[in-house]
Amino acid sequence: MSSVTLRSVGKTFGDHVAVRDFSLEIADGEFLVLLGPSGCGKTTTLRMIAGFVEPTAGRILFGDRDVTDLPPYRRNTGLVFQGYALFPHLTAFENVAFGLRRRKLDKAVVARRALDALRLVRLDALAERMPRQLSGGQQQRVALARALAIEPDILLLDEPLSNLDAKLREEVRIEIRQLQRRLGVTTVMVTHDQEEALSVADRLVVMNNGEIQQIGN
Repeated sequence: MSSVTLRSVGKTFGDHVAVRDFSLEIADGEFLVLLGPSGCGKTTTLRMIAGFVEPTAGRILFGDRDVTDLPPYRRNTGLVFQGYALFPHLTAFENVAFGLRRRKLDKAVVARRALDALRLVRLDALAERMPRQLSGGQQQRVALARALAIEPDILLLDEPLSNLDAKLREEVRIEIRQLQRRLGVTTVMVTHDQEEALSVADRLVVMNNGEIQQIGN
């Protein structure tokens, strides 16, 4: 696990300023939510933490380690995408095991950690099912298990519940919060849903026009 520090981070795309002078400290084990309307810069900020978007200005640290110039695979973050991004031709187990195999871990370690991750989200009994055989909520939990299986220092959630119906959204967000508390992993989530943010966050960062407007619990 690790804390996260953003020091005067900014990102421009041509003439458009997506994020401006963003400074924030996220404590080790904290569940922080970036809240704001579409286009406010919250997803760009999340992707800069993950390493998929390079900052135009500022520095990003995980603990005392400067990761600003490191590629995503050297940051040890687990990212859950809005659209799940599961491989349709792989079983739930194989989807979860994919990142572990890319790390060239022993087969027995891959099998144990993939099943442990599926067990965490209560899907070990469905390990051999294909994504098309799973409900939306189950697919989202497979995506979460895949992110957790690599034992990330930072868990990043990009609008993870937006494709679920209202009842499922409430159930899965409760599960995510309970899992985060049990594991103690530092978590940053992006959402535009105020109720969702208030129900899971230790702390909220309200964003607009690429800037922090307010921070609080």
